[in-house]
Amino acid sequence: MKEVIFRIRHDVGCWSTLTENVDLEFKETQALGKILPSGKTFTWQQYVVYDPKNELEDWLNRVRGKKDLKTIRITPLSQRHNTYLVYLEWVGPTVFSKITQYGFQLAPITVKEGYEFWHVGVEDPKKLAEILEDIQELGEVKVKRIGHVEPEICTNLLTPTQERILKLAIDLGYYSWPRKVTLEEIAAVVGVSRRAVQEALRRAETKIMNKWVKEALTR
Repeated sequence: MKEVIFRIRHDVGCWSTLTENVDLEFKETQALGKILPSGKTFTWQQYVVYDPKNELEDWLNRVRGKKDLKTIRITPLSQRHNTYLVYLEWVGPTVFSKITQYGFQLAPITVKEGYEFWHVGVEDPKKLAEILEDIQELGEVKVKRIGHVEPEICTNLLTPTQERILKLAIDLGYYSWPRKVTLEEIAAVVGVSRRAVQEALRRAETKIMNKWVKEALTR
């Protein structure tokens, strides 16, 4: 399977140009796209937003003026860490809707200082050129890497729930030092209890460590 990592600056949706000159960090947790009977593309996205300088309200005022934005909801996750959950719905072409025509995301996107950063997988290598050509219709694209995706250590090892929660915990900085997100905040994003997140991470960590130690001892 081929992978492509690229960044894009564009004025479609709320990202890219609308994140310039604000010190906000967006990390996607969920996204879904589909084609409506009218032929338009519907996309909903959910992000965790870090707002270290209390600039979220200024950004929201800019976003609310977008004609393709249909719904936006903000839920505080942690006032202490200035962390929020942002839910949006769009009608119109988005990078996500373009990606799902040819491939799939390998990691949540991040948005910083006017750029979206995407990591995309494609089963058919010939589709890479088509993806990039389509996306360039939306804005300024710079390819950072094209390569081959190696199998992940958790493939066929974790349950889908364990894999999803583990990847989310990594992406949101649960394993960073200092820790950027709590179990409660991860639970709020996933929509389960704190105990369920804690148990999923514990079981995932145990499986991965056992596999790693076993392979290391047999080398």
